Amino acid sequence: MEIRKTVCIATAFCTLTGLGLLSSSCEKNVITEDDGIISDELSTKMVAGFNGESVNGELLLMLSDEAFKIWSQGDSAAVADMVRGDLDLTDFRPALPVRPKNGKLASELGLDRWFVASFTPDLDIAEAGAMLSLSRGVELVQPNRSGQIQPAGQVEHFTPDTKCEPVFMTDPYFRSQWNLYNDGSLDSRFRAGADVGAAYAWNLCGGDPRVVVAIIDGPVKYDHEDLADNMWVNEKELQGTEGVDDDGNGYVDDIYGYNFALNCGSIDWSGEGELGHGTHVAGIIGAVNGNGKGISSVAGGVEDKGRGVRMMSCQIFYGSARSASDLQVGNAFIYAADNGASIAQCSYGYDGGTYKKDNDYINKWPFEYRGLKYFTDPSNANCPAVESNVAVFAAGNETSSYSSYPGALPLCISVTAFGPDGLPAAYTNYGLGCNIAAPGGDDNFGQSSKILSTGIEEINGDYAWMAGTSMACPHVSSVIALGMSYALQLGKHFSSDEFLAMVYASVNDINSSLANGVKQCPDGKTLELRNYYGRMGTGAIDAWQMLMQVEGIPSIIVECGKECRVDLKDYFGGGFETITFTSVETDAVYKDALGVVSASVDDGYLSIRCEKKGSGKIRVKAIAGGTYAGGPGGIGGTEIEREISILSRGVRGWNNGWL
Repeated sequence: MEIRKTVCIATAFCTLTGLGLLSSSCEKNVITEDDGIISDELSTKMVAGFNGESVNGELLLMLSDEAFKIWSQGDSAAVADMVRGDLDLTDFRPALPVRPKNGKLASELGLDRWFVASFTPDLDIAEAGAMLSLSRGVELVQPNRSGQIQPAGQVEHFTPDTKCEPVFMTDPYFRSQWNLYNDGSLDSRFRAGADVGAAYAWNLCGGDPRVVVAIIDGPVKYDHEDLADNMWVNEKELQGTEGVDDDGNGYVDDIYGYNFALNCGSIDWSGEGELGHGTHVAGIIGAVNGNGKGISSVAGGVEDKGRGVRMMSCQIFYGSARSASDLQVGNAFIYAADNGASIAQCSYGYDGGTYKKDNDYINKWPFEYRGLKYFTDPSNANCPAVESNVAVFAAGNETSSYSSYPGALPLCISVTAFGPDGLPAAYTNYGLGCNIAAPGGDDNFGQSSKILSTGIEEINGDYAWMAGTSMACPHVSSVIALGMSYALQLGKHFSSDEFLAMVYASVNDINSSLANGVKQCPDGKTLELRNYYGRMGTGAIDAWQMLMQVEGIPSIIVECGKECRVDLKDYFGGGFETITFTSVETDAVYKDALGVVSASVDDGYLSIRCEKKGSGKIRVKAIAGGTYAGGPGGIGGTEIEREISILSRGVRGWNNGWL
């Protein structure tokens, strides 16, 4: 959805208001697209259409090579004269408020050639665009557009149930978080296993403070009791002087991130109509685990395994005007990259189906796109374990068969949503451009079928329910953060392609539930499930499987409640027939997680029965090169063991259970 909104643009590192740019007004002919008098030459410069909603009194333009050369030589007054022509400009400044750290890449992307031209708000933007297009100093000119996304359904305050007992974590509201651990007991209509698999992943890793997630959204309440300890903190600014750029990064007082909506370092949730959307997203990613307060999160740490990931607030929305301009969002991506973020968490977008081709989006949002390219370029990677940063977006809430953009771009991950029944949420977009599914909640079974996370006390309470692909998106961001954290823990390193392939493979099957049938929704709407078959992405993201991908351990899917027999030759290689299998061992934590009743190996086959849906490891022991182990008493074979990941699910996996 493209929305008109008056926004406060960031202060540039150089302006021309003091260089004779302000001139007296004069009469001019009004030129608009509808007049039909814009020449072909001007039309090629005026890109992306001028009849949509945009920021009043502003245009984005790209300088020609000639004009940019003059600008680079320091003659800003000459550039001003060249650009403005007959147009009275109130301001003219670079689109980049701060010079990016990676100047070479910024130049390659043309970011340094983009400028903001401001004029009186009552002047038609098509008229102003046509005037600027007459200049030989202007290569392209277009509106500074705004876009938004909202959660699906209403935000609801959370009333604690004193009957809830902590499970896995000491956080009192964990039991209400089916998205983290769903055993089907909260509601008979909930499906066990329809969750993100976090509770099992915590046995190995709960996050790492070296991994920073930039939440490009509304404000994150950085002093929330369940978020404060996992916030990214700019210590130099925190300990520095108010109003001073203490760390020299070009942004003043950016202690917990930066407020691009109001152009200041203060993250601000006081705007009228504020929903707490960014704060809710943050709680899913990194609410502090095991602190005995509130909720748990996917990557919020585990007491005996260290702190969780850190969260940086890049505020682009303020109050009820949940929209942000091309300029604001593009700069947020650049800030995130330059200040250490490895993941951009983006629960926003433009309605599914608005754009159906990459170029349609790129031409309308050129600055945001270049900011995204800057963030995801390998030269800006901030996590030593992975060769590029990752951008994750919500697929959208319009029930469209297209992902919203920017998520639909190949350089982004687009996330669809399912409910606690494991079926697509009624609102979720699906189909073209959608990559992976995650818990997003719905209204099908009342309030408890939404996602419980952190809120803003004075708005919707310290904890609140929301639903939407906005809530599904941070589940994927946080699983990626866990994967990066575990890779750091193990000292592993992956290329961008390797890591993304692992993300898309770390999924549970969702299609087996979508071959036929319908889902009835409270509003009377009926979802034909076959319409979603093969169109929700590769599957439902699973944190345990992500860690297994990082570790390099293959997983076997076994059917819960049944004795399953799995051929081990695919795992032990070509010398399989010379190996003598001796035993299977299961640590107590995994035996309990899986409900292992029996596990044995015979004739090269693993036989195992699990009574719980869950994830864990077993160790298969064997002797290579003989039927007994060698030792002081005589020559024999060598004892070996291999770990195998077991996924106990409602159905047996294809390929004899192997993933």
